Amino acid sequence: MATYFTSKLTVCGSVDSMTEFYAVLNSDSNESPCDEFRMNKFIPIPEVLFDESLDCEFSPVSVLKKSIKGRNQNISVDSMGRTEEVFNALVSCIEEEYGTCSKEEWCENNWGCEEELEVIDIIASDEISYCIKYNSVGEPNTLFILNLYKLYPNLRFVLDYANAELLISDTIEICKNRVKEQKHTYQDAYFKKLNDNDRFLFIADSDEADYCIDILGADWAKSLQDEGFSKENVENWTEVFLHLRKC
Repeated sequence: MATYFTSKLTVCGSVDSMTEFYAVLNSDSNESPCDEFRMNKFIPIPEVLFDESLDCEFSPVSVLKKSIKGRNQNISVDSMGRTEEVFNALVSCIEEEYGTCSKEEWCENNWGCEEELEVIDIIASDEISYCIKYNSVGEPNTLFILNLYKLYPNLRFVLDYANAELLISDTIEICKNRVKEQKHTYQDAYFKKLNDNDRFLFIADSDEADYCIDILGADWAKSLQDEGFSKENVENWTEVFLHLRKC
């Protein structure tokens, strides 16, 4: 079973710097807001790696008969019509340029996770900041954030991520050529929806919960507010406060 990391990425900077970032983010006008944030937009997978046949050994599927200097010869080719010699030369060339012929391995080497993100929600989007929540498979996409900073060195990137199974909760901040990492105690909170759809109850029993919220970063109140929970709509907000203070 795949391991999922819940992450929150905050990008902020001057209007001019954010405009450059948004130019790539919003490059496809047909996308929905959540679909706009794709790692492949900023650091695209090389097209050649989508040929999955290159990520395995040469597999002949047919034999061609050729006459060479008056002599008939049988030459094995794969499904793309490539001979073993051509196949091996292509694989060697791709590995030399990209380090691998595997799309998944390339993603791990350049994004830090196995595949594209599952975007959950856009928390903020304005002239000087952009904040989004998403899931990643296998690992958090920390390597992608580091590479993204190289593209936009005038921006500040903060990645908060958590994993309930591994009890991991960390923050990585990249700004002004400095990388700052901070580890937190893993925290979560369970809520039950009341009859009034706009009201919730904090509960300790996960079996009865309608929502399980990972606390991302050190500011638990902000993390819950991003999810739509606050003293305004949680009946027993004081219990939330006391619970998280004890963790």
